[in-house]
Amino acid sequence: LTARGIAVGVIARGFGRAAGAALLEVTAGTPVGSCGDEPLLIARATGVPVVVCSDRAAAAAFLAARGVQLIISDDGLQHYRLARNLEIAVIDGVRGLGNGWLLPAGPLRENAARLRSVSAIVYNDASANNESAGVSAPQRNPAGFSMRLRLSAPHNVRTGERQPLNAFAAQGTVHAVAGIGNPQRFFRMLRRAGLSIVEHAFPDHHPFVANDLRFADDRAVLMTAKDAVKCEAFADHRVWEVAVDAEFAAADGERLLALVSSVLQTAPRG
Repeated sequence: LTARGIAVGVIARGFGRAAGAALLEVTAGTPVGSCGDEPLLIARATGVPVVVCSDRAAAAAFLAARGVQLIISDDGLQHYRLARNLEIAVIDGVRGLGNGWLLPAGPLRENAARLRSVSAIVYNDASANNESAGVSAPQRNPAGFSMRLRLSAPHNVRTGERQPLNAFAAQGTVHAVAGIGNPQRFFRMLRRAGLSIVEHAFPDHHPFVANDLRFADDRAVLMTAKDAVKCEAFADHRVWEVAVDAEFAAADGERLLALVSSVLQTAPRG
């Protein structure tokens, strides 16, 4: 969107941040404890204004006052105080809607029927059978898009050195660390890339400390970008970040961009 000349900003809650409810503009140098792991990654990856605040309406007003044309709320579907022109739901193409129950008995924050009113559904893992993911065809009134995550070449958290993934496959067994919502997805992707790994799964948003990475050998440690950003202060030569890119089929990517861009023509002014 930025490449198309649109002034974009992002708002988020900033899960687990120490600063509490105070509004904070995130830059590439903001301490991760002050803003949360995901907002820091977004700020570094995009260079667009990123604001964290428990009051997302206040965060959106802050960005609007600065001339931002299009505001993306990261994981904000249930924040109904926040007016919105477009809703995009992302569904795991493998796990789908789980058992279909609401929290805490299941994974859902709202009834599955809520998906009928969103503007678009993005299925994460284009190879998955979305019919078996708990969302049957008659319910899929919104536009549907397929994407998959692609592993990037790992870079060393301490030195910045980059190596291709197959270089780690040639090393034999390596450690794989993931403190994300679905660690097994990361582990599966590494195995599909030909790596032999020892799994180390942590809870989502885990606050890593040096002891978490002290294993009884000198093997390489591969971790997600979301985890690596919290380990920069104590990572040693063994620790490598493996980022991922979202990859759409060309037609789906263009259709989704067109849908989001259309908001600028239809959104009320003022």
